[in-house]
Amino acid sequence: MDRLQTSVKIPATDDASDKTLTSTLANIVNTAYTIAESDIFIPSYKRTSESEIAQFIRNGQLAVAYLAPNNDPIGCVFIKLLTPILGEFGMLALDIKYQGTGLGRQMAVFAEDECRRRGCTTMQLEILVPSTFHHEGKARLGELQSSLSPQTSNILSHPSLLELHKSLVEQESLTGSEKPVTDFLSNYLKDIGFTVETQAVAANRDNIFAYYNSTRKTRVLLTSHLDTVPPYWPYERRGDEIWGRGTVDAKGSVAAQIIAVRDMYESKTISEGDVALMFVVGEEAGGDGMKAVNNLGLSWESVIFGEPTELKLARGHKGGLRFTVRAEGKAGHSGYPETGSNAIDSLVRGLSALQQAELPWSDEFGNTTVNVGRIEGGVAANIIPANASATASVRIAAGTGDGIKRLVAQIVEESDPHLVVEFSTYSVDPVTLDYDVPGFSTVVVNYGTDIPSLKGSHKKYLYGPGTILEAHSAHEHLWVSDLEDAVKGYRSLISHTLQKLSPD
Repeated sequence: MDRLQTSVKIPATDDASDKTLTSTLANIVNTAYTIAESDIFIPSYKRTSESEIAQFIRNGQLAVAYLAPNNDPIGCVFIKLLTPILGEFGMLALDIKYQGTGLGRQMAVFAEDECRRRGCTTMQLEILVPSTFHHEGKARLGELQSSLSPQTSNILSHPSLLELHKSLVEQESLTGSEKPVTDFLSNYLKDIGFTVETQAVAANRDNIFAYYNSTRKTRVLLTSHLDTVPPYWPYERRGDEIWGRGTVDAKGSVAAQIIAVRDMYESKTISEGDVALMFVVGEEAGGDGMKAVNNLGLSWESVIFGEPTELKLARGHKGGLRFTVRAEGKAGHSGYPETGSNAIDSLVRGLSALQQAELPWSDEFGNTTVNVGRIEGGVAANIIPANASATASVRIAAGTGDGIKRLVAQIVEESDPHLVVEFSTYSVDPVTLDYDVPGFSTVVVNYGTDIPSLKGSHKKYLYGPGTILEAHSAHEHLWVSDLEDAVKGYRSLISHTLQKLSPD
């Protein structure tokens, strides 16, 4: 073969819409992986898709090898920055007709130079092959080849999973300000073949409803929420750990649900009309997103909710309510306490009585608990406080919300005549869930979810990656393996629900 006239470069972002380019590159990559890794992945596995190639081009993460004189695409390599100083490349693939020409090595060198240009001081190779397999990247990295023995990499079994999760976490989406993430996810789902509807919940706040083709009515729904608690802090990879606001609660569930459904549809394990996706806003503050879903006029046989359950099926979760205790006193000089009435003293008596009271409990959910989360009152240390208040929440293990309200009001108001209890509109009874799926450990969780807000007689499953003990914290993170295992878990749940239920 004559010496090739080739060039390697990062395509323009507009090239992502070039269907010929994305189709050609996806075919080159999938063909290369089918041949090279036949003993690693299942036969039906596809390394990438046209939509993923398009996304990589939009992100500036794909270098393409072009053949002169017509600039025909004949190979590509995926490039990404794991940290500001650590770069990685993978998915290096070449049209089989041009293997052995040195172009693979040229692409590996380009990837190395590009990462260096972006500020990296260290490179690593994304690869999953036996150490005897020849790969241009391994040749380029020389001595590192010996460390690339045949080991399974969690990252490689679903490369698009980590990219999606990263993109979701990078979108700041505090409750009430979810538009950036809903805009991103709406476009992403369209790119990978879903029909997407948005449902307005409030100004610039939309739920996302996605399904295949034109069948809105499906037997199973997978759902989670897109909003997070404050403050936002960005995505960060620390080895096999992924840190950042929303990594656990609940963008890990969102990403795993999407990839599970996509994989099952592309492998023809499920069909149009089997499964839909619903991603809502506002779960962290009142659940207005899920409440709005009831207005769509849809129903499902089973709904699989995504929240951090440590990859266990939840048997149920406690109910909850919130209230404020207000104390009214009389101001005065602290040197003459008999001239006033101390509102803080009254408040303390009421809260103490509540903490000492015997509240309902159950074998399944344990004790009903009270948390006093905020106290306000007083003006200065030398002034008798005329007003004081405390805001508290209850996690209900037994009984009903209405029953607990009556009990709390009675305990507090009988402890001191200066106290009044005001309840918020939020009140949820304990929730019992379905867990009739073999192969899963089970757990009871103490946090609240959107589950009670979705009306209907559907079966209810709660499952997801990560632990709630990391959520809402300054150390929110999960493991890469959590995401991978969650995809498998959601696939199992979908398969179970569709097999167990009779078709429409």
